[in-house]
Amino acid sequence: NLVAVCRASGQRRKQLEDIIIEGNRKGYWYNGNSTLPVLQLLRDCETRWSLTCQMICQVLQLYPVSNSYLLVRSEQPEYQFTDDDLGVLQDIDQVLEVSHKVQELLSTERTPTLSLALLLYEILLKKWQILQNTIPELSHYIGVGIAKIEEYLSLARSTRIYVHAMVLNPAIKFKWMKDNWPPECVNEA
Repeated sequence: NLVAVCRASGQRRKQLEDIIIEGNRKGYWYNGNSTLPVLQLLRDCETRWSLTCQMICQVLQLYPVSNSYLLVRSEQPEYQFTDDDLGVLQDIDQVLEVSHKVQELLSTERTPTLSLALLLYEILLKKWQILQNTIPELSHYIGVGIAKIEEYLSLARSTRIYVHAMVLNPAIKFKWMKDNWPPECVNEA
């Protein structure tokens, strides 16, 4: 794949870096209106949450560089993205970015986040429902994620610990529940 080709050796990683630096110096990227950070494409790692989102984000960010890299090397043209490939990748990035942001907020180390869990998952659910209508090509896959979040929310709403955490949080209390939950769920809480 594209990442493997660009990271196959130290020499290839250095070539990619050199292309970024030269392109920044000569104003190649985005019609000279922007420079790109000197980054390497990320490899997948099953044990790191949100890495797929970060990988896609970096591929999109370095897209002009990776295309230049493949042209310079005159090999593996099958790894160059078509406009359709790029569009699909941007759509996937849009869907994953929402869950990535929720995950980042929930894994904050210095702030208690249990009181935010239901709130953030419900926001995620709403955003994915909007994206499901906006990106019909990914509707099925987004629907699978929505079903999982709905299942989790159903279980979590019936667990008192989340409600207690929300009520004890001075910024949330019962207001958020009253504004966003059906009346029967608020009464049960």
